[in-house]
Amino acid sequence: NFLSIKYSVLTLFSLTVLSCSNNDDNTVIKNSAPNAFNLIAVINNAQGVDVYPTFKWDKAIDPDEDAVTYDLYLDTNTNPSTLHTENISNTIFKVPERLSTSQTYYWQVVAKDTKGGKTASDVYTFTTRGLNFSVPAITTNAGFTGRDSHTSVVF
Repeated sequence: NFLSIKYSVLTLFSLTVLSCSNNDDNTVIKNSAPNAFNLIAVINNAQGVDVYPTFKWDKAIDPDEDAVTYDLYLDTNTNPSTLHTENISNTIFKVPERLSTSQTYYWQVVAKDTKGGKTASDVYTFTTRGLNFSVPAITTNAGFTGRDSHTSVVF
C-alpha cells in the first residue's frame, strides 16, 4: 500500500514537471511604436527660409524604451515621399546640400524603434528665400560705361 502511494505521488510529480514548459521561445513580445512628437523648426508655412535649413523636432519617447532613430522626408510634393536622410540619431539636422531658391518644400520626420515600430510627424511646408545680394558692390566707379539690355542666368 505504501509502495502504491509512493508510485502514485512520483507519477503525479513527474506529470506535473513534464507538463510545465518554458514558453520563453514561444512568447509573443508586443512592440509599441514611439509616441507622437512635434516638429519645431523649420516652422510651418515659413517664408524666406535659408537654402541650408536646420530642421528640429521633439524627441520621440518609445514606451518600450527601445532606441529611436529618425528618417527625414523632404521634397516638393504635398505628401513628401523622398527619403532625404535616414537613421538620424539626434533631433536636429542641418541640410548639407543647397536647396533651390524660391521653392516650396514639404518635410516630415518618421521616428522608428529597433523593433520596427514607426510614428510619423505632421507634414510642414516652407518656402526658401530668393536670391541674396547682400554683398556690397566692389567698385562704384568702373572703368567702362554702363551696360544696356543686360541678361543674367541662374542655375
